[in-house]
Amino acid sequence: MKTTVINLEGIESVLSPAGVEKQLCKRSCIHSVETNFMTGTATVRHDASVTLSEIKGFVADCGYRCSDECMPEHVVKVHEMGHGGGMSMKAMMLDMRNRFLIPFMLAIPVFLYSPLFTQVFKVQLPLPFGLSNEVLSFLLATPAVLYGGWVFYVGAWHGLKNRTLNMAVLVSLSVLAGYLFSVAATFLFEGQVFYEAAAMLLAFVLFGHWMEMRARSNASEAIQALINLAPPKATVFRDGQPVERPTSELVPNDIVLIRPGDKIPVDGLIIEAAPR
Repeated sequence: MKTTVINLEGIESVLSPAGVEKQLCKRSCIHSVETNFMTGTATVRHDASVTLSEIKGFVADCGYRCSDECMPEHVVKVHEMGHGGGMSMKAMMLDMRNRFLIPFMLAIPVFLYSPLFTQVFKVQLPLPFGLSNEVLSFLLATPAVLYGGWVFYVGAWHGLKNRTLNMAVLVSLSVLAGYLFSVAATFLFEGQVFYEAAAMLLAFVLFGHWMEMRARSNASEAIQALINLAPPKATVFRDGQPVERPTSELVPNDIVLIRPGDKIPVDGLIIEAAPR
């Protein structure tokens, strides 16, 4: 059996990787899959005959992407602590921030023109171009629902495709139910509209998702900084002679030579020390 760590792309939330785990484990050549949302990685234990290209194909069938990087078994534990691939964590955080700000700004006027505000506070704001409250709310809520919620709609499609009810399915169902009913009540029949509920719900969920991304970004950067402390190469004895080898090629029971000023490449025991 062989272990490979792959970098996943397109992971929207903590529950998103569940579909990857479920679908990959259906393959007879895959023994187990453990995904890590914080690092954006998946640890795949599989038959030695399975290639990286085949694993990437399996991941693509689940609706996600896999970067070209993979790590051999003896460095799995290190990479489980920090490496992600594809879109940087900071870029993902900024994208989620933008997806929150636009629906949030649009949700404010949608609420001010909603039946809840006008009926409770007895205030009717001026209506531009002779539009009704419902039509104006539709024009304001539509870009918020489409742009802000797109990441959840894609995640819901992936989840349903993989027969997994993740958080994206719940958010999409909640937002679209209120929005689509309101659209029908605006143009097809008379009824109560809930544009403000859909827009505000989406804004609150996106805010929480943005905070989650910030925490994930900060944790990933801190762990990445710790991993970068390890030197890329180490001086190891081979046939009694010190030679320089990549740290990833070290195996148990290797004897590593540490000179003054060198970084410690791996954990180990001191077996001999030269006097000062």
